[in-house]
Amino acid sequence: MQRLSLLWPIVLLCFLHSVQAAESSALALAKQDAASANDEALSLEDRLTALNRLQEAARLFREAGEWQEAARALNRVGRLQLVMNDPQKAIDAHNEALKLLKPSSPDTIQVDALNGLAAGYMHLQKAEDAEAATRRALSLSEELGYVAGKAEALLNLSDRQNYLNHAIALQTAQQALSLWQTISDKRGQSLAHFQMGDCYLAQNMVSEADQNYQSALQLSRETGNRLGEAGALIALGFSDYRKGDWGGEISYLTQAQGLIDENAEPLKMGQITGGLGEAFNESGLPEQGLVYFQQTLNYFRQTKNPIYVGYALWAIGCTYYLLGDYSTAITQFDLALASGAADGILAAQCHEFLGRVYLATGERLAALRHLQFALDVYTRTVNPKEAAQARAMIGQVYEQEEQFDRAADYYKQALITFNQLSDGVNQSIAYYAFGRLELKRGNYDDAENYLGQSLSATENLRRASTSRDLTVAFSASVHERYQTYIDCLMRKNAAQPNKNFAARAFETSELARARSLTELLRATQTNLAPGIDPQLAEQEKSLRQSLRVKEDYKVALLGKTYKKEELDALTVELNDLENKYKGVTDAIR
Repeated sequence: MQRLSLLWPIVLLCFLHSVQAAESSALALAKQDAASANDEALSLEDRLTALNRLQEAARLFREAGEWQEAARALNRVGRLQLVMNDPQKAIDAHNEALKLLKPSSPDTIQVDALNGLAAGYMHLQKAEDAEAATRRALSLSEELGYVAGKAEALLNLSDRQNYLNHAIALQTAQQALSLWQTISDKRGQSLAHFQMGDCYLAQNMVSEADQNYQSALQLSRETGNRLGEAGALIALGFSDYRKGDWGGEISYLTQAQGLIDENAEPLKMGQITGGLGEAFNESGLPEQGLVYFQQTLNYFRQTKNPIYVGYALWAIGCTYYLLGDYSTAITQFDLALASGAADGILAAQCHEFLGRVYLATGERLAALRHLQFALDVYTRTVNPKEAAQARAMIGQVYEQEEQFDRAADYYKQALITFNQLSDGVNQSIAYYAFGRLELKRGNYDDAENYLGQSLSATENLRRASTSRDLTVAFSASVHERYQTYIDCLMRKNAAQPNKNFAARAFETSELARARSLTELLRATQTNLAPGIDPQLAEQEKSLRQSLRVKEDYKVALLGKTYKKEELDALTVELNDLENKYKGVTDAIR
């Protein structure tokens, strides 16, 4: 017994050494797992491998009492989970990281966790939770002097603000860019330029958006960030869509598709296929557009983001509407509303197109109910162009009900807005609707006046209308506008044969043939005069697209509070482009 008691210290010492050795080995293994995990893996398989290593590293660090390292690994787990479209697991990982850290001793790891939480909440459209996490991250970053953390928090804040106020969101993103520049972080600068591009595009400032997307593209290429490069190419494709350059859009999107793993990037693949669907719809090929939008829906469902799913269902509904399959269109819009679109812009868009469908099927009371809902939301959210479109379609409901006075009131309100916004496409259609209404009432002089203004506005257009304008809803193609005016002139000729109305009708018919060909060429992105000097053709296309961009921006500018100097500068720029465009078209003639 005496000898045994003497051996106890030795046994205990050996045991402690073995425990320390095991702990040291586990810690070394944890560090190895954390170091070997590739957070930027591109394939789904490689991301799963990285995720498993980080989760194991977090477990081992925690067992070793290395709370900060465990939290750091969990933050990496959360960011990877978000990339892999599991936002709830991402949120859980960041919350777990925060629990391991002492609130009384803030550090940069807490800021990273809060920024990760904000991104996860935004993905799930939990805006209030996202903003609360972002505000805490900003406060801690300021306290710690953590520049990268503050810059990331500002980008999260800008993302949230862009749903509410694009101008403020842009200012916030610009602050983030300045911070990234102070620490020479090119990846952060790329993210900031991308966000700034989104803010500009939301305001129809397409040229400025392009500049920032190009900067994001260049920085992504310099840093070897293929996902950033793909994202910038997708954004440039969307920008070309705004210009009406469907060919350019398709080119950018197919470049982006070649950079990513389809199985690992459902969000980007959904954006690509959705963009291709839009391009085919606007090119007059909705059958092909439908194929791509169905793919978009499948991809967006994998992202677990209800808003993305809702927009995919809405786009499918719009395509069925263009195809004339109204019952299927209604089903898709109802599904979009059920996906989470309550009373925001997406809900308004669904109700607007439900109104269009019911107008087309002659169910006027149903159309009126949906269009009134859309009008209320567009008015509340200060979207004047969309509100005016809804008013014009409500006017059409009353016209079909032969309540001509009420119809005229709605057409007049819509026309006032389109004139204020300098929205030439919808302006021409509103004049056409008013003229058609007066023709039904037998007011031929008023009808001729409105229809003539419709043709005048049509002659000044440099772009084909899109499926989101009023053209389809009013069957107001260029051909119908001219034919209705000719019909009006011939009715006046029957009443007053000595007033030369028949000759004017013939001249209008010849003008219609030329304009319809021009419209077709523009809609298909064909050169206006095949066989001419390629340099002139390119100048004409470039100027036409620049005019479209600036005119769309003017519509957006006039729809909000603006400075007189800003409008004056834009007017000068538009006049300069108009003169250059006239010079090129004169040279072509």
